[in-house]
Amino acid sequence: MTPEEVIDDHAAVLEACEMRVDAQEIIGALDAAGYVIVPKEPTPEDEGRFLEKIADDAPKGCWLWTGYTDRDGYGRFRHEPVLAHRYSYTHFVGPIPPDKCVLHKCDVRNCVNPNHLFLGTAADNTADKMAKGRHTRGEDVNNAKLTEEQVIMIRSSPKRSCDLADELGVDISAIHKVRRRHTWKHV
Repeated sequence: MTPEEVIDDHAAVLEACEMRVDAQEIIGALDAAGYVIVPKEPTPEDEGRFLEKIADDAPKGCWLWTGYTDRDGYGRFRHEPVLAHRYSYTHFVGPIPPDKCVLHKCDVRNCVNPNHLFLGTAADNTADKMAKGRHTRGEDVNNAKLTEEQVIMIRSSPKRSCDLADELGVDISAIHKVRRRHTWKHV
C-alpha cells in the first residue's frame, strides 16, 4: 500500500465518521505500513515561530509553550507532530539519539526550557515518573476492578481466596496478587 492509499483509506474512514483528521493518526498509519517519517529540517522561520510561542515568565524558570498542546499537555510544533520540548532540545542542545527520550527535570509538560530538559531511555522516563509519583495507581487506573476499601478487606479477611474472588467478581489471581502485595502496594 502506498502512502497515498493509506491516507486515502484513513481519510475515507474518518470522513464516514465525520471526524477531523489527526496528523498523529496519519503518521501512525504510515509508520504501521512501514514508511519512515523524516521530519523536515528546521528553517530560520521555524526558529522565529518557535520563539514567539514561548512565555518565559513562569514560576520555576520554565519556558511555557503557548502554542498548540495535545490532550496530554505536551506542546506541539510545526505541521508534523513534533513535540515542542524535543524541538527545543534539538535546537538549543543538540541531536537526540534515536533510542533516547527527552525528559523534564521540572515535570511541567509544556516547558521547553533547555536547562530543564535531559536525555534518558524509556526505562529512565518510567523510573523518573514512578520516583516522582506521577504514575496512575489504584482506583485511578482506568480498568481497576477493586477499590482501596476492598483491598484492605481482602488483606484482612480470613476467607479463602476463591470465595473472595467470587464475592467481588474478580479472578482468583487478582486476590492472590493483592494478598502477596504484587499489586496495590501503596495500600
